[in-house]
Amino acid sequence: MKGSAETVQDTFLIIAGIVLIIALIAAILPSFINLFEEAALDSPDLVSRELAEFMTVSNAAPNSIDIVYSPSNLKYNVNISSRMVEVTVFRTMSSDKIVKETKAAKTTVDFTGYFEQVKSFVISQVNGLMKIQAY
Repeated sequence: MKGSAETVQDTFLIIAGIVLIIALIAAILPSFINLFEEAALDSPDLVSRELAEFMTVSNAAPNSIDIVYSPSNLKYNVNISSRMVEVTVFRTMSSDKIVKETKAAKTTVDFTGYFEQVKSFVISQVNGLMKIQAY
């Protein structure tokens, strides 16, 4: 009987440990997922590619089109020239150090423009004329 009591106690401790690990994972995992989602959505690489794609789609539309794009709460500097969309974002790190990230993507549209410290974009095309407004 002594052996079976120890086995029950060991089994209970193992089950309690597993429940504790599952509870910790359930509490911590959403914050990690949120952190990685924000990092991915704020990426200048993603923003430059999406802007280039939206410009191409807008230019190919047969009629008028308006595309509203607000990638995140960060502010971006965007330089469009020579069929390239270059996006720069300035991030403030926890040590108050500012980190600059710049990425570029190709587009099929020959458009020139520079936007500084903007959060949202409206890409419009009416009668073959494309216009980009940034806020």
